[in-house]
Amino acid sequence: MLKDFTHASDGHVDDSDVIEHPRQAGTCEATAIPRPPYLAPNSSEGMVMVAVDRRTAGPASDISNNAIAIFLGGLTGRIPPSSLEDYKVGAAICDHLSLGTRPEWLAEILGLKIVDRELKRALEAALCGVLATTVGPVDVGTVFYALGTLIHAHPYFSDVVEDATWQHPYGQHTAYRMARFGAGDSVDEAEVDACAATESPAEREGGTR
Repeated sequence: MLKDFTHASDGHVDDSDVIEHPRQAGTCEATAIPRPPYLAPNSSEGMVMVAVDRRTAGPASDISNNAIAIFLGGLTGRIPPSSLEDYKVGAAICDHLSLGTRPEWLAEILGLKIVDRELKRALEAALCGVLATTVGPVDVGTVFYALGTLIHAHPYFSDVVEDATWQHPYGQHTAYRMARFGAGDSVDEAEVDACAATESPAEREGGTR
């Protein structure tokens, strides 16, 4: 049977998304490798983490570190567990395909001094795994940004990362919160909301800073 997959709104497919057709002459058999569907809607839609100055935020924009933690907990809590075999998909595919991604390009994109054969394989495996288990569109830039951040943050890779630092915009007075962007908003115009959906009643009434 040839399997077609409808475009799932959460980027995943499950049994309800599969439409099987009798195989016709001149067609080939095809199989997708979908991950389990998400457990809840994506709460990051239209949201971005922004830095604010505690000194000028004002009482209407009280900052709560717990609100960020609760938001992230809800966001990651919607991810269903994948099987161990699922995490082997990308490496098996990239080994089978023998991809020719240039290490120099990977190093430039990820801010690395060098990309060796093992790291090149791991990066290709991550991309192949995402492409094989997700109904597009796949935001490849976000995939590579996450991989690059992991590499720069982990001391295991300290010998290959380029040296750089990032300063909090308001120094010791910087706080972070989630902001909701409306259509056409720029960064400066973002509405820094109170994260009412992610804060507890106690945090909304006074909260911890």
